[in-house]
Amino acid sequence: MEVRARYGEFIGQQPLTKAEIDTFERWTEQEAPEGALQDLPPVPPLERFVAAGTPDLVLTSSQPYTLQADGTDVFRVFVTPFPSAPAVMSKAWNSDPTIRA
Repeated sequence: MEVRARYGEFIGQQPLTKAEIDTFERWTEQEAPEGALQDLPPVPPLERFVAAGTPDLVLTSSQPYTLQADGTDVFRVFVTPFPSAPAVMSKAWNSDPTIRA
């Protein structure tokens, strides 16, 4: 399969090699199996993702949510449990869907 650029040349572009494209094609032909969990790298420390430094409070969802890859738009409201006391003022917040507990 020949892959041709349709949008021109871009500075610093690094297109996939034929071998990389072949790897993706084999993977999709096998119905995109997930790799072994023990082969995943360790979860990076939370501080890496928080531009404002170490958080004072971390809230987590009570249930995991997976967005299906069916091509439709989804509007979803997430209700997250929050400690009731004391009252706090938030200067910033961050949501990172890539962090898995």
